[in-house]
Amino acid sequence: YPLRRQRQMCIRDSIDSIRELNCPKDYGRVVYQCINLGLHNASKQKLLSELLVSLSKGDNILNVDHYHTGFSLIMDQIEDIQMDIPHAFKHLGFFLGKAILNKDYDLSRMQAILEP
Repeated sequence: YPLRRQRQMCIRDSIDSIRELNCPKDYGRVVYQCINLGLHNASKQKLLSELLVSLSKGDNILNVDHYHTGFSLIMDQIEDIQMDIPHAFKHLGFFLGKAILNKDYDLSRMQAILEP
């Protein structure tokens, strides 16, 4: 639990910094970082997805646009990510599924990311 708490605090510190700097567009980078961490460490996916849900539902910080930015940033790098993580799409699907089930993201927005 100490490591879990450290990661949560680190992400919460990022959220606080974004608030202080008044840069709400950067919340999408928080989504990106959570997903990226989860892709690189599958055992942390549940924790990170729960953190994203708490930031969108509990704290009402993240919205659909932030999720869209986060998923877009991941998709921009997916080919490189797949070199290190062959099952990256499967892991990405975990986060996408959670976001859709929690109504934090709309699957129709993913089409804009996937179209060249």
